[in-house]
Amino acid sequence: MNLALSSLIILFLLLPGISFRLSLIKSDSLENPLDTSIGTELGFIIVFSMCIHLFGLRIIDLFEYTTDTTSIYGLLVGSESKVNQDIFPSKFTQFIKYTLLQSLIWGILGSFTKYIILKFYLDLKYPILSITNEWDALLSGRLALFQRLEKFKEEKAKLKKDLKKIHRKNGGLWLIKKAIYNGEQLEIYDNLKNLLDEVNQNITTSKTFHYAKIDVVVEHQDYYMLYRGKINKYYLSTKNQLDKIILTDVARKKYPDEKAKGEENPPKINFSEVKGEYFIIEYCDIKNINISFKFLRAT
Repeated sequence: MNLALSSLIILFLLLPGISFRLSLIKSDSLENPLDTSIGTELGFIIVFSMCIHLFGLRIIDLFEYTTDTTSIYGLLVGSESKVNQDIFPSKFTQFIKYTLLQSLIWGILGSFTKYIILKFYLDLKYPILSITNEWDALLSGRLALFQRLEKFKEEKAKLKKDLKKIHRKNGGLWLIKKAIYNGEQLEIYDNLKNLLDEVNQNITTSKTFHYAKIDVVVEHQDYYMLYRGKINKYYLSTKNQLDKIILTDVARKKYPDEKAKGEENPPKINFSEVKGEYFIIEYCDIKNINISFKFLRAT
C-alpha cells in the first residue's frame, strides 16, 4: 500500500467534518474569517469527524451491515497484509459512497445550524457559537438589530409587569374595564396597553433596516478625506479582519489643514458628490469609521 492511498482514505474520513465546518462558517469564500489557528480548525474537524463516524457505524450496525475495520486500519497505516483483498474493491466503493453521503448530510445540517444561529442571534448571545468575525456583525447590522431588539424586549417585559400589577390591584382585567369609580386606573391600563402594542410593533420592525450609512476617514499623502455613503457590500479577511468596503451614493470632503484649524473662523468645507456607481475603500487605508443605520418606524 502506498502513502497516496492512505492519504486519500484519511481525506475521505475527514470529509464529513470539513463539509460541516465549511457550511457552518459564514464566509463569502473558503477563507476562514474567524481568529482561529489552523491547528484549532484541524482539531475541530478531526474530533467532529470521529463523532460522525461513530454515529454512522452505529446506524450501519442497526441495519446488520458488516464493517471491515481491520482493512480500514490497514489502509490507514499502509499495511497490505491487514487488507482483505477479496472484498477490497467492492468495500472500497461502498466506503466512498458512505463518506460522500455523510458529507452531504452534514453539509446540509451545517447550513441549517448556521441559519438557526444567525436567525436567533445565538452567536451574539453566546460568543462560543461565533461563526463569523466581528466586522460582519457590525457592517451587516446584525449587532445593531440585536441590541435594538433586546432593548424593546426589556421594555415589553417591564410593561407586562406593570400591567400585572394593575390586574392584581383591581381584582382582574374585567373589574378594571367595568368599574366606573376606577377610571384613573383604567386610563393607566389603556396607556400601558398602547405602549405595549407600540413596543410589539417595534420588535417586528426591528428585524430589518432600510440601509446602513458609513463615514470613513482615509489618510492621503498630506491630508485626510472624509467619505460618506451607503454600504453596498464588504469583504472579510482572515484573522477576524476586514478586507475592503464597497459604497454607493458617495460624497466626500477634505479635512481642513493645520493652518485652517488654528484660525478663529476656519473656512467651511461642504461635501461634494463622488461620480461613479461603486466606491471601493481598502481597509488598510481607513483611519476611522462611523456606522449608522436607518431603521423602519412602527406605524
